[in-house]
Amino acid sequence: MVLTGAGHACPVQEDAVITSKVKKNSRALNTFLMNSARSSSDIAFLASPVTGGGITVGRFEQLFALAVTQGKKQPAEWAKAVWQVLQAQGQKLVKEGQTLETDEENLAELTERAQEFAEKPFQHYFVVQGLNLLLDVCRGVAAEPGIQGFQ
Repeated sequence: MVLTGAGHACPVQEDAVITSKVKKNSRALNTFLMNSARSSSDIAFLASPVTGGGITVGRFEQLFALAVTQGKKQPAEWAKAVWQVLQAQGQKLVKEGQTLETDEENLAELTERAQEFAEKPFQHYFVVQGLNLLLDVCRGVAAEPGIQGFQ
């Protein structure tokens, strides 16, 4: 109970409950939410059919996941895709209170964030089931259905 309340653990649904219809609906909602993240950071959650609820996923993480759904396989590719979105809107990143002015600075920061995103496979399991992504893009983790696929 303490771990759940602190957000370190959450109950999951049985595999039988996570039907193809539930996955399809979660995938459609998450695709909509990730596309919305292209222009806004208003919604910091994605749907998880594994938990039956929402999982906190920030704007950049949603955009990285969107890049994966578009066939990008490496964090550097995800960062480039996100930078194109931000650049088209005249947006720049801020790091330690300082606006990153150059393309190189912004890409380096996004690449670092994308690498961190790739190294969070446990959270990805809950989101990925709804996105129908391959887990092997996240640190080479086995794409086994079920929690046993994680180390």
